[in-house]
Amino acid sequence: MWQNRFYLFTIALVLLAFPLLSPPAAVGQTVQDPGAYERFKKLSSGIIEKGELIYINEGKKLGTESYELKKNGAKEIKLTASGVVTPPIPIPFVKPKIKFDQTITVSGELSPLTLNLQYKGPLGIGNKKIRVSVSEDQVKVDRGGKKENATLQSANPFFVGTSSSQAVLALLLAKLGRPEEMTEILSGGTGPGGGDDGQITRRLELKSVGEKKLQPGGEPIETEYFVFAERDSKAEKTIYVNNGSFLAYERSDPDGTFYVYRSDRLGKDFEL
Repeated sequence: MWQNRFYLFTIALVLLAFPLLSPPAAVGQTVQDPGAYERFKKLSSGIIEKGELIYINEGKKLGTESYELKKNGAKEIKLTASGVVTPPIPIPFVKPKIKFDQTITVSGELSPLTLNLQYKGPLGIGNKKIRVSVSEDQVKVDRGGKKENATLQSANPFFVGTSSSQAVLALLLAKLGRPEEMTEILSGGTGPGGGDDGQITRRLELKSVGEKKLQPGGEPIETEYFVFAERDSKAEKTIYVNNGSFLAYERSDPDGTFYVYRSDRLGKDFEL
């Protein structure tokens, strides 16, 4: 009799404990994740977000990038990133890999301060150092020794460097809501949308906002997407965010489509 009672008591304990046990989160799950914007607001200092990116150009893998977004007190947010890209250059039997390192700092209010970007290619091919700084409405650019200045003349500026810079944009969009226009501060780096030679800023106009579920290998992720059009251009840019966290970015124009996605959230074989 006492044995039956013991078994019943043991089963009851297991049933009570079961709801407290949760399996490891699968790719795509965001269980109790408040999102990057909430962490940005609540943290006094510390890591806001880490991410892994995969670049896809015309259906082919172009490169990868890792980044960390960190809050250093109330006055500075810092993004550090590194990666490697294989430019789609039609050279027989050659696939040159270019490594890069990027650092972006913005103020506690997410206003752009500095961007440093360095490319390192094989045998020095493709090597380039880029530095951009912003003070009030003045932008100073040094692209491999070529120095230029510009004045910001439109609203909501942000840096466009390598694709990890979209993580800062995602925070800015969470703060602003639905801005009618944005201003890109161009690094002049390689890749789609790097800007024309000598171009420093570019105005974007908000075309539409919507919601979409991105389907990774695990649970679908609810996202809000923003579609921006480049002024005086046929290019459109779409950024997908979730609670201030950057998930994916797509740029399309008459020449083709380029997109980037968070492989740590969406899986390595995700297709946008």
